[in-house]
Amino acid sequence: MTALPVAPENSPQPAAVRGDPLACAPKRKCGGIALPKDAPGSEDWLAVGQAIRERMRELGISAAHLAQETGLSPMTIRHIGEPAQRRRTTSTLVAISAVLQWPYNHLTNILHGQPQKNSAAASPLEPYFEELLRAEVSPVKEQVAGIRDIIHVIDQKIDVIIERGEG
Repeated sequence: MTALPVAPENSPQPAAVRGDPLACAPKRKCGGIALPKDAPGSEDWLAVGQAIRERMRELGISAAHLAQETGLSPMTIRHIGEPAQRRRTTSTLVAISAVLQWPYNHLTNILHGQPQKNSAAASPLEPYFEELLRAEVSPVKEQVAGIRDIIHVIDQKIDVIIERGEG
């Protein structure tokens, strides 16, 4: 790989012209290294979290309600706006977008620094994706409810066993 000629640091030319094409790009810190926001692989989880919180306020939705409707854990909802330490999937953002009445790719666009794509005309396939999401999420929500019922019954049986042991 050959190096590009670079003008001296004190050159009157802008940094991008001096050989640093990313010097003028907005940057954020990532492990002590400044990365341009639109660099491949960069993700802005803080912006995602902020967008979710603002929309929840607009719609009057609590974090507990959002967790219940998406089938995500309350902890996942609480930590969604933090830099990704755990692996998160696109389906998580799609589920949250659906509950917050956004197009399926709204939060993904924000995550990748492309919120302007959210103002574009809706895809003609969007109703199909929303229906598909509902079809996929509804059975999962029913299964989770069934599991909660089973756990409740087991909990009651454990209480009875403990009471017999103490008595």
